[in-house]
Parts: sequence; C-alpha cells; structure tokens
Amino acid sequence: VNNLETHQMVYISPSYETIWGRQCEDILKNPKDFMNAVHPDDWPSLSEACLNNVNTLVNNFSYRIRRPDGEIRWISSKTNIVTNYEGNKIEYGYAEDVTERKKAEEAIKTSEEKYRTLVEQASDAIFIADAAGKFVTVNSSFYKISNYTPEEILKLTVYDFIDTDDFRKNPLRLEELKREKSIISERVIRTKNNVLLNVEVNAKLLKDGRLLVFIRDISERKKAERALAESENRLRTIVQTEPECIKLLNIKGEMEDINPAGLEMLEADSREQVIGKSVMDTINEPYKKAYKKIIKNGFSGKSGVIEYEITGYKGSNRWFDTHAVPLRDAEGKIMSLLCVTRNITKNKKAQEEINNTAEQLRQLTAHLQSIREEERKRIGREIHDELGQQLTAIKMDVVWIDKKMPDDTTLLKSKLKNIIGLLDGSNQSIRRILSELRPVILDDHGLLEAMEWLGSQFYANTGIPVKFTCSEDEIKSSEQIATCIFRVYQEAFTNITRHAGATSVATSLSIADNTIIVTIKDNGKGFDTESVQNKKSFGIFGMKERVISLQGKFELISAPGNGTKIEMVLPYSN
Repeated sequence: VNNLETHQMVYISPSYETIWGRQCEDILKNPKDFMNAVHPDDWPSLSEACLNNVNTLVNNFSYRIRRPDGEIRWISSKTNIVTNYEGNKIEYGYAEDVTERKKAEEAIKTSEEKYRTLVEQASDAIFIADAAGKFVTVNSSFYKISNYTPEEILKLTVYDFIDTDDFRKNPLRLEELKREKSIISERVIRTKNNVLLNVEVNAKLLKDGRLLVFIRDISERKKAERALAESENRLRTIVQTEPECIKLLNIKGEMEDINPAGLEMLEADSREQVIGKSVMDTINEPYKKAYKKIIKNGFSGKSGVIEYEITGYKGSNRWFDTHAVPLRDAEGKIMSLLCVTRNITKNKKAQEEINNTAEQLRQLTAHLQSIREEERKRIGREIHDELGQQLTAIKMDVVWIDKKMPDDTTLLKSKLKNIIGLLDGSNQSIRRILSELRPVILDDHGLLEAMEWLGSQFYANTGIPVKFTCSEDEIKSSEQIATCIFRVYQEAFTNITRHAGATSVATSLSIADNTIIVTIKDNGKGFDTESVQNKKSFGIFGMKERVISLQGKFELISAPGNGTKIEMVLPYSN
C-alpha cells in the first residue's frame, strides 16, 4: 500500500519476501529498493506506468524482476487508487508471480511461429476451412496453386474448387472424414479462370469441426504417367505385332514372357504352354550347351548371338538365330535376358542347297581339271610318240640324202640344209608344246625338280631371280596334289610376269602335320585384294578352286606397295 500524497510505502505483505527474495523492512525503509529489483529493460515501461497511476483508478501491467540469486521472474501487477477518510489518495496493489505462465506462453508462441513458418514454407498447399467450407487459414502455396489473391480467397469456399465431372467420378468421402480418418485421394480441382489441375488431396477433420487439407500439385507426375503409359502402349504394340520372336528369360533359362510371333515359331497353342517352362525343352541336344553359355554370359552383362536347331511343340525341326541382350532395371541390375529370335530355316535350307551346288561345281571343276590333265598327257604322248618320231625319221632321211649328194650340187645341198633347219625348229616347238601340255620332268623327276625347273625357266625368260627353299629332299605326294602345286606355281609366275613389276621372288615348300605348305612371295607393287574380287580375275579364282577342290586352303595377301604373297596348304600322304 502506497500513500500517493506522501509517496511513502505504508504496507507490504510477507509474500514479497517469497517472490522478490528480499526482506519486507528493507523496502519499507528504502522504497527505491523496489525499482532496483526490477529488470533494467523494464524500467522505462514500469516508470511510465507508475506515473500514469496517479490519474488511473485501475492499472494492470507486468514486468520482470531480478532476485538476489540472479534468477529472473515475471510479475503481473494490478493497482487500484482510492481516497481515504482524510482525503488522501491511497494506491492498493498486488503482484503475482506468473513466470511459469509466461514460459508456457512463450513456448506456445515459439511453437506457433515454427508452425506458421513451416506452413508458409511448405511446397504443398495447406488450408483450414470451417464447417461451412470458408477458408480460415491459407498458406502462400495455396495462393500460388490456385492463382487467387488473399482477398479473392476470402470470398470463396472449398466448394468453389470442385470440378463437377471429377466429383461425379470421385465423390467426397464425408462419412470417413466424420470418423476422423485421413483421406488421401487424387482429384481434379478447378482453379482461377476455370483451369483444371491434377492434385493429390490429404484431408482430415479436426476435433473442433474444421477441415485441414494438404494439396500437392501432381500435374507433372500425371503428365509423366500418361507419357509413360503411351510409351508402354507403343512398345507393347510393337512387340505384339513384331514378326520376329521376342522373349524374356530368367537366370534359369525359364520363359518369363513371349510375343505372339514367338508362340507361332515354337508351335505353341497358348502362352500358358511356354511361360515358366525352360527354353531348353525345345532346343536340340547339340546346341543346349552353347545356349546355356549364352544365358550365363547374358546375366554376366555380355550380349551374344547363337544359331541353333529346335524341335517345335508339334514336332517340326526349325533353325533359329537369337540375339540375347541383358535387360537392366533403373539401378543397373540385370532383371532378365531379352532375346530376339529369327526363323532362319528357309535361309539354312537355301544355304545348304548353295553349299551343295558349290560342292558339286567344285567336284565338277576338279573332274574337268583331271580330264584336262589326262587329255594333255594323252595329246603330249601322241605328239611325242608319233609326230616327234616321224619328224626325227624325216630328219634322218634328209641327212642321209644330204650325205649322198655330190658336193657340186650346191643348190640341192642348200635346200636340204634349210629342210634340216626347219625340222630342228619343229622339234623344238614340239618340245615346248609338250612342256606346256605336261612337263615330262614332273612325271619323270618329281615335284621338287619340276618347281626348280619352273623357277629357272622364269629367270631365263624375265631375268628375275627366284629363291626356292625346301625342307625336304624328296616329295612323294599323289599325282593330283603334285599337279595342283605345279599348276598354281606356274600360274603365279605368269601373274608376276604380267602384273607385279617385281625384282625378286622367294618361294618355299615344307611339310608339317601331314600337310604340304607352299608359299610364293614377290616384292612387286602389290594390289588391293578387295578391288580384284569385283573383277573377272579367273587366274586367281582358278588357283583357289584347284586348291579347295583337293580339301586344301588358299590365301592371297597383298596391298599396294607391299608385294604379293600366295600360300596354299594341301593334304600330304606318303
């Protein structure tokens, strides 16, 4: 109690000591101790309140005090001014320690600030509406998603955002809301200017009857889902109409999926007949091991290609060509093996017919070559045995006549010498023709001497030296093999003479693993082998066919500026 006339404190209750932590007689002796206990930050406001007390009958104010131990406490004060019987103004007041209430209020305020900040910063639109649907609280994301201003929102209700068509398909689930359930649904809402927006709505009815709603814009997600669905539909259409077999296999080789073309290729009546079954059920035995390897490599991350034969579900044998590729998920893990399979049965049959025809032509060529060589031998034998002997006999008779003629018959002797010269020239021509038809040296002395003779003849005709290397002293091959080597050797020298522009030739013959290996290499200008394949190079083609017809291998290696090398490998048997 204060006497406002004398500015003297008249009374203070003992509770002062409990709240302030100071003695009552101290403040009665020195009222300034009251203000000294007040928190410095609150002095201005408290001083102003005290000055206003003179003219105010009732005054409420709060402030902080600092206890002697340093603890800060909140005080709520109320004062009342009355006039006593002496006419003096007396101030009655009481103070209450409201520290705990202040702390609770501050905590609530802080929590509300955090909530308000969280709501405002949320990317989802959030609002609270009353029972009539009018908006009570709306965050900034709701303004953004709806395109309405705060002033416009106050004039609207939640029902203004409902799209009629969407409402018919997806009615509001009010009964569930009344049971205090959270309702999550995808809806279409109508925003400003009748713009439709795909959203996900999470709604809950609060205990006080208000509606709390979270709205998320899912228009981009919906757009992506539509694009994905369209893409999947296109892919499904392509797979279903693709004329090739497309199937998915798991790591065990079991069928996970297959398109209609694949069912037809396997002669299956339905998907149920093959789904979950092993792909090995139809693959013929010689190809199962290779197909298992393709599957193993596929799930190790390697693609593969295989040709194989199957027996269909209805018993038909068919040839397939499969390209297997690992199929990965978004994280890169291999889920399945994607196999694209073509039916190559017709191609296989056609290729087999081509191979049979080529083999028959090769056999025919070999037969013709054999007949040709035999005919050459026969013609050569007849020329040697008949024409050669007749010319020799004629020459002997002419020489005998020449010797019997008198020396003074100069004109006759001159004629006889001319005849003898013509007969010698004819014999030389016969020998040359015989060597071209069938060199006697090949039959009489064997392959090695025949090859050396060809080299010496080539050097005599062209001046190009030939180095011949052989690891054997004697070659006892079949007549067909010897003839083939001789003719290829002969043709190679002919080509070098005509096209190579070489200055040296190196040849060799060796035997290894029961095969004869012959090489012919020149240092000429070489040529592009690809371009030669498009020309009618019957010389090279004839050499190759000679070798292949005897189950041999023929290889020609050349490049512009690097000369030419021919290598043939033929079977050899003693």
